Amino acid sequence: MDGHLYEMQAEKILLGNVGKHFKVWEENSSGRASFDWEPGRSYLLFLLRKEDRGWVLEGCGNSGPLEKKQSALQEIEALRRRQGGMIQVAIGGGVFASWSPAVSNASVTAQGTNGTFSATTNDKGIADIHVPAGQYTAAVDANEAFEPYFMSYEQPKHLEIQNGGCAQIQFVAAKQGR
Repeated sequence: MDGHLYEMQAEKILLGNVGKHFKVWEENSSGRASFDWEPGRSYLLFLLRKEDRGWVLEGCGNSGPLEKKQSALQEIEALRRRQGGMIQVAIGGGVFASWSPAVSNASVTAQGTNGTFSATTNDKGIADIHVPAGQYTAAVDANEAFEPYFMSYEQPKHLEIQNGGCAQIQFVAAKQGR
């Protein structure tokens, strides 16, 4: 796919390992930035590392010119002062409701370096598990089998939660015959 490769220099890195000098790939598609890039301008960027393309903008819509993102920076600083974070687990529902309906009252657990924590899904199939910073594995404790939805950002067996951080995991009913 056609696109642009922007060479960037970090003024300040809030989280992650992007390096002082890095490149951002932007496809010429509907997933491109909602702002115009200008040489010499400062930006707040939320990036993902893609093995085949390098750094790309995360689709959260929060990236943009720095002068328009002061409230986002204030929210980030408030999050960094928090102790612990959250693991949000969704079971069924949402865009895949037709073949995996939302599962309410299911117990979900996060087990890791600081203990085991649990929560119960609400009527939309969502549970929020508040945990101390650390590494975790998330699981669904239910009568039927569930598997991670293939488009989830995080993998439930390898979660790292930092202070003020979060992870979102989606599970769907396991396919029969596996």
